[in-house]
Amino acid sequence: MYAPPWIFQPKESTPEGIQATFEETIRSIDFAKGNDNLAYAVFKPSTIITDELLAKVSEKQEELTIEEVKAYREFKERFMAFCQRAYDNDVRLIVDAEDYCFQDAAMRRYNKKRAIVFATLQMYRHDRMPYLRRILDDAKEKGYIAGVKFVRGAYMEAERARAAALGYPDPICNDK
Repeated sequence: MYAPPWIFQPKESTPEGIQATFEETIRSIDFAKGNDNLAYAVFKPSTIITDELLAKVSEKQEELTIEEVKAYREFKERFMAFCQRAYDNDVRLIVDAEDYCFQDAAMRRYNKKRAIVFATLQMYRHDRMPYLRRILDDAKEKGYIAGVKFVRGAYMEAERARAAALGYPDPICNDK
């Protein structure tokens, strides 16, 4: 996929690449501070962890090795470091992914006065309205502002193929 040259492209999923991506994301949050031309900063959690470990943690529910536990802890620390940096700089931060338990925790922690951390909801999925309701109910109950970005169709084909490959029901709505 083509990306314009001004968009930072993460390096390979190695410790060095993950660290470079982390540092560049921190710089992007710092760059957005006080910049009226930028509405928010954004990051994709999958760029600060290996694909293999992310799949193992989120899909396979396998036991992790000691090294994997350490790497996953570092992932959580990086995730929350982005949120803390955005909060400290009063920069809105979009988490470009779904179903990361950390984005709910980050909203509870950093969205007290205004929405800083925003979850992304792929609204072409039939399970997103209940998920949105859960976020809104949680925000009311725990006293924070829910930050939500709606997406209407970015990964439809990939989600459908993934469901078929892993043998679970198609998550895509049948129609609008």
